[in-house]
Amino acid sequence: MNEAEREHIKQSRRVLRRIHEHLLAAHTMLGVRSETMNMVDVVYHPSIMLASLNYVTPRRKTAWVPGHDIEAGLERLSMMKRVPRVQFIEGLYPPLFAKTLRELNMIVERETPIMAYVLQQHGDGVTLELPRPPQGMTVEVVGDDRGHDYWRDSSRDTFVDYDVATFGVEPLLIVPNAGLLDKNMQLDIMVQDSGLPIGIARLSIQGKTAHILALALTKTGRNPDVAHLLRVGATLIALRRGCTLVFAPGHTDEDRYMLRKAGFGDYGSIILYTVGSSHQPEESNNRVLEQSVLSLRP
Repeated sequence: MNEAEREHIKQSRRVLRRIHEHLLAAHTMLGVRSETMNMVDVVYHPSIMLASLNYVTPRRKTAWVPGHDIEAGLERLSMMKRVPRVQFIEGLYPPLFAKTLRELNMIVERETPIMAYVLQQHGDGVTLELPRPPQGMTVEVVGDDRGHDYWRDSSRDTFVDYDVATFGVEPLLIVPNAGLLDKNMQLDIMVQDSGLPIGIARLSIQGKTAHILALALTKTGRNPDVAHLLRVGATLIALRRGCTLVFAPGHTDEDRYMLRKAGFGDYGSIILYTVGSSHQPEESNNRVLEQSVLSLRP
């Protein structure tokens, strides 16, 4: 391995650590608690059972975790009536870590590819530009309850009128008060066509790191150009607010192609493992509209 390759690995790990810290901070703001057990942290929410808020993860700056520490963490989750799960960012740990999980009879429940825009890799200034919208189409930050209304409508029933993508690693807050969103550092970016909303993106900000955590498109907005407009618009908003790192999932080939087109790079995956015999649907209650969507009342 030459010097350039070593530097690339170091840079990638710095990016992934920032993403890891962002998710922990975002989960903490939602009321998540953490217990340290030797080389792992047991992350859990006292009342919400979503997988994204209840899992075992290696402690910060840990290069290796023995199997018995993982088992102890999983037993602690089970004692709290949670499905035993382990979540980690692939690029921060050697392949042997995943092998240890498989030896514990764990299987991959979800894998979320990570795409990231790193400002330092694009020079000192912001060179990203918003694509020219078609005539009559606008992109703006929504600072009132229009965002709440859109997400509420898109999260109802069977999504017949909407394409909704929530990416699993950070829940989407649906609140009828824009001030509460701002308090939790989440912003809505909306695309309108002749004054009618056709798409929305949710941006989560922690320090200088931002996460494009969800997209929703109406039937009339279901095309790659509108989704690209939302992603680039959200990225620009984050950069203008002082962020130097923006990350988003790249689930499909088309997602990854469009994100690369906007200057994002590939940075591995966030992987969620569960015990094979324990996998079950997440519990829901009147505050959970669908997997990884939370409806909160101020």
